[in-house]
Amino acid sequence: DHGQTILLDQGMVQKLWSILGNASTFSMSRLDSLLESLRPFAPSHLVWIVTPADIAMQRLMARRHGTSRLDRLPPDEAWARLNAMTGRLDMLVSRFAAVTGGNAIRLDGRTPPQDNAAKLDQLLNGTMENGA
Repeated sequence: DHGQTILLDQGMVQKLWSILGNASTFSMSRLDSLLESLRPFAPSHLVWIVTPADIAMQRLMARRHGTSRLDRLPPDEAWARLNAMTGRLDMLVSRFAAVTGGNAIRLDGRTPPQDNAAKLDQLLNGTMENGA
């Protein structure tokens, strides 16, 4: 830690998740190698807001001009892909934290925003425990 604040663009994790979502198989050692290469840019905290698949699917279906690969699928197929990819996202966040040395803070997307904001305040004030 050099005393600097590093903000992680959600695109970094999202891109990795997209790669995993498209892969029928992948090598954990290759993934770890890729994550290791990101270490110099890795944040000390990764804030992850977890939204249940059913809510995510509702949001996808409500979008008018979505451009993700799930938007181009029939709803039942998109639902199946989203559910299948959920476990990979959990694994990716865990591996990202383990390999880069970051702290993954998991927030519940169903929790009222003010409660999640209070947790972020705790993090910024240094009172939140790792992995909360």
